[in-house]
Amino acid sequence: YIPGVGIDLYNIVETNVDRNEKLKEFGITDETVLLSVGELNDNKNHETIIKALSKIDKPYKYIICGRGYKEQYLKDLAEKLGIKDKVIFAGFRKDVKELMPCVDIFCFPSYREGLSLSLMEAMASGLPIVASKIRGNVDLVDDNKGGFLYAPADSEGFYKGIVRLMEIPDIMKGFGEYNLDKIQNFTKEIVADKMSEYYFFDEKEYGFLYEKQGTQFNA
Repeated sequence: YIPGVGIDLYNIVETNVDRNEKLKEFGITDETVLLSVGELNDNKNHETIIKALSKIDKPYKYIICGRGYKEQYLKDLAEKLGIKDKVIFAGFRKDVKELMPCVDIFCFPSYREGLSLSLMEAMASGLPIVASKIRGNVDLVDDNKGGFLYAPADSEGFYKGIVRLMEIPDIMKGFGEYNLDKIQNFTKEIVADKMSEYYFFDEKEYGFLYEKQGTQFNA
């Protein structure tokens, strides 16, 4: 088992951004801010979050970073559900790392994932998670400890999880701290150690040994 490609944890944790200044671009002041990152397609399933948010009467803004063929569909859905002014389609962004520390909740309702880099970055930013209960996500997010996990199409479940985080700041904070601690197991250094463990074998146990000679590996 290799824990993904690994993340540069120090680089993310040390990101220093003024929340108020960063969110001015989106016209956001005191609202709870939710964020999703990913292509606007069927698999990323942003519509489940839009449906969930349409049931919430608390002040919030939902930022979606990404482009894709479902953009107009999602915009139409938000308008149909009466939350057009609350959903922000931010398009392709190069500053997601700077944006993550400025939001409150990370939403990730995909149907299929590996070990998502954006999900790992959200955890490294100390964010609580509401995500789909699928392979990959369950390796990263511990249900009821670092976030809430639901079936991808369960908009009612996502609604309940988001509202609970909004209503109980201590849970939101606790989940974020838990994720920041857990993501220590998914750093680039940890991945490098795992790769070395699996690719370089002990001669006595396996009968052969790989030795590094310059840039070549010889058996």
